[in-house]
Amino acid sequence: MPVHPRQRTRSSGGLLALPFVFLPPVLIALLLGIRLLLAPTDDVSQALGVPPSVDRFLQRDRLAYPVHAALGTAINRLNVSPAAAGAQWLKAASHARSDDQLARTVAGIAEARARDSEGVPAALCPWVRDGGLNRQARTAIEQSGLPCPP
Repeated sequence: MPVHPRQRTRSSGGLLALPFVFLPPVLIALLLGIRLLLAPTDDVSQALGVPPSVDRFLQRDRLAYPVHAALGTAINRLNVSPAAAGAQWLKAASHARSDDQLARTVAGIAEARARDSEGVPAALCPWVRDGGLNRQARTAIEQSGLPCPP
């Protein structure tokens, strides 16, 4: 159908704005991720400078378990750093509240170890030696078959 020269047509100008809406949060997430990878600590809250009151909220099992389990799953599926995947699963184990959750952490640690049989024990066993693990995390280490000396 012919359009009169003074008649407006629908433009796709709104679609051009989408990258400007979605790109900043993606860049912020990417920068935070890089900062965490380069941080000299295993404590994400410390690396990001999270206030203690917020950190206490984030450490609740109901929130912490699914976050660490999701990160461990993603790292295993993306086939990147098995040691990082194992660490996330070990952190998830420390927040596990059921036998099913604990079994998932054991499987996640075992999957990471299957991808790097030397690096995963080297990354996780120092946590066992330091004695800072709770009962669930120690159980996950034992059941996953990691060769951590006492």
